[in-house]
Amino acid sequence: MKFYKLFKQKSQASAGVSLPKPTGLTSLESALLLAGTDGCLIFDKENLQVKDYNKSLADMFELNKGVDLRGIYISQFMMRYLAPDSANLALLMNDIPGYWSGEAHFLTSSKRRFETSIKTLPFQKDQREHLLLSIRNVTEITRAKEELDIYK
Repeated sequence: MKFYKLFKQKSQASAGVSLPKPTGLTSLESALLLAGTDGCLIFDKENLQVKDYNKSLADMFELNKGVDLRGIYISQFMMRYLAPDSANLALLMNDIPGYWSGEAHFLTSSKRRFETSIKTLPFQKDQREHLLLSIRNVTEITRAKEELDIYK
């Protein structure tokens, strides 16, 4: 029953945000953004502006209708959504490295806290370095592990 409620909540939450199709991206980049269940965000490493993101990220952060992250600086995204006591705070606020994985805590638009696992992947586009952030909500997994540890 808990799974059904969680599934229903996710379905209802995703109904409110509709993103335009990615523009100016290769078919591989579009596939990564549209098909993934992880939240994905692409930003330009040179000017640090968010270039695109997927619906999963919009749902994960409970972005309000009309909110578009494209064009904002990655530091603005982090200041807005990264929890003040998050692991890897300084790294995520200042210089996110390529080929990195780690953990972080974020807050949704409604200030609900959640735990994530983050992976980065650098790539070149139009002779500029970009970075793909893959953000996976691991809150439920972490809670399940904690509950299992109690019974050990």
